[in-house]
Amino acid sequence: MLQVGKIRETGYPLIGIGNCYFHLDYFPLSEKYYRKAAEVFMIDSNYFGNSVALNNIGLIKEKYHQFDSALVYFERALQDRKNSRKFQQSVIPIITSECLFRAG
Repeated sequence: MLQVGKIRETGYPLIGIGNCYFHLDYFPLSEKYYRKAAEVFMIDSNYFGNSVALNNIGLIKEKYHQFDSALVYFERALQDRKNSRKFQQSVIPIITSECLFRAG
């Protein structure tokens, strides 16, 4: 069982383990770790981390030629990424400065 204070520290290591299995073509195991990471990220309301997990599950569905399922995961990942504070802090200032630059 995860301790509440340690939840934040477990999501990305689970992604890393899933990535190892993904690169070894052990897709069922990688999906298991990505799903567990997604659970952890949602407990912590970490939408950016969840978007990483969902995107990776989409890549697995793509490997299995389950393109409709892959698209669903990619869209959910994109929506979570848009909702994440990390995305808003990194992308919005860039977009704003680009718009201001182009406006003269």
